[in-house]
Amino acid sequence: MFLKIKSDVEAGRTGILSDQEMQSSDQEVWAEQGLADYFPGNVPLWHLGFKTLLSAGTAASTLTALQLPFGARIERTDDHERNSNS
Repeated sequence: MFLKIKSDVEAGRTGILSDQEMQSSDQEVWAEQGLADYFPGNVPLWHLGFKTLLSAGTAASTLTALQLPFGARIERTDDHERNSNS
């Protein structure tokens, strides 16, 4: 993100990025690491095509968002660690 802001300033602009520019910048970082399909912020990037909309990152973030209101717990518990070490 810092490099994106820096290049915006160097181009004579304010360095203030829009929501879209920040989202795209974050997605680019994941893409550079070969993980674009796993980026959890793919949901609002639907305009990039169905591949992005139907990616693993979109599925994971959507499922998480759907579970949280129903009391899903996202944490490791002692029981989980005991069971995984047996």
